[in-house]
Amino acid sequence: MRPLTTAACLLLCAPAFGQDIRSYVKTHTVPIATVDPASDDYADLAAVGEAIGEAQVVMLGEQDHGDGPAFQAKTRLIKYLHERKGFTVLAFESDFYGLTTGWDQLTKQPDSIRHFLQRNIFPIWTRSADCRYLFEQYIPQRFQTGNPLQISGFDSQLYLDYSYAHLSKDLDGYLVRQGIASKFASTSDYQQFLAAVQGLLAEKRTPGAYRPGMRKALENGLQLISKAQLATYDTSNWSRVIASL
Repeated sequence: MRPLTTAACLLLCAPAFGQDIRSYVKTHTVPIATVDPASDDYADLAAVGEAIGEAQVVMLGEQDHGDGPAFQAKTRLIKYLHERKGFTVLAFESDFYGLTTGWDQLTKQPDSIRHFLQRNIFPIWTRSADCRYLFEQYIPQRFQTGNPLQISGFDSQLYLDYSYAHLSKDLDGYLVRQGIASKFASTSDYQQFLAAVQGLLAEKRTPGAYRPGMRKALENGLQLISKAQLATYDTSNWSRVIASL
């Protein structure tokens, strides 16, 4: 009878548990007035600010990569966090090297900002009409004020425009400066490694650019570089780039 007794107890508890959830939701729900990203009235977001408190990092998720109203709501939250809570960096799930390093190198003029964002953030956002206000108006306009919003990336997929054009050349410069390039068995091995890196970066836009024979050259080179970085306690961004390739 013990299993039946347990089941009966669980059934008796279920309605009470459901009532607790409904009560909690009714007590703690705060109406949001609008998801319009152009709205500058943030009174309805005060509860969000209180929940965030003194946190220095806030993660903004989405149900999927095609939810327009969620994109609009997130844009409004981004504005609120920047203007009212003092957040100054907006990090996207996009090319870590290109979006971070490329942004640092960019001349911050409205047109150049718009062009750069279109080319270095995944098109699920940049080609969405619901994100247009964020990329074409808000971020560029903030650089006309004394309180700009800086941009960064944190995705390990390194193949968007800036990485495609600059990463292998920049990596070459880093490896030469650190004395790691000379650790390759031969100049030929080193050049094959760089060619493999560029092939990998080009694969998404030119299928077949990363040829089967390049894999071994890439893996051997990355292993050599990682060991050299560990030996010198290299904590630069390049250690993350190497781990992402």
